[in-house]
Amino acid sequence: MTREQAFFFQVLRDYLHERPTEKPADLDVAGVCLWAEPHKLSGIFFAQCGPLLDQSSAVYEQLQRAFGASVFQSATRGADDAALRGAFVEAGIPFLPIKGAVIASVYPDPQLRTLVDLDILVHAEDSERIRDV
Repeated sequence: MTREQAFFFQVLRDYLHERPTEKPADLDVAGVCLWAEPHKLSGIFFAQCGPLLDQSSAVYEQLQRAFGASVFQSATRGADDAALRGAFVEAGIPFLPIKGAVIASVYPDPQLRTLVDLDILVHAEDSERIRDV
């Protein structure tokens, strides 16, 4: 494992354990932070590494925008999730939310759990009723 890869994982560990990340000597932190985008982790990297970066840098600005977008998206998805769950309950359709929305609740900052969609398990025989809801 390279030093950059080790730092990438260290940032994630620090975030989950709610401790600050220290900048290793002679490491391009900004370069490593760019790896966060394809993994949808830019918001977390901004929360952890923002203080380690030059605030006038393009990487800092990119991560800051991603952080804001992640918080906005979380609020939007949260409202969608609540409305969908409420509609299923009202219709008497049993369901089980899985993955993103459930996992977000264990994040130190749940709004930084990137949610692209809502994953909900339902019984196949309820498929017609679900379409109506």
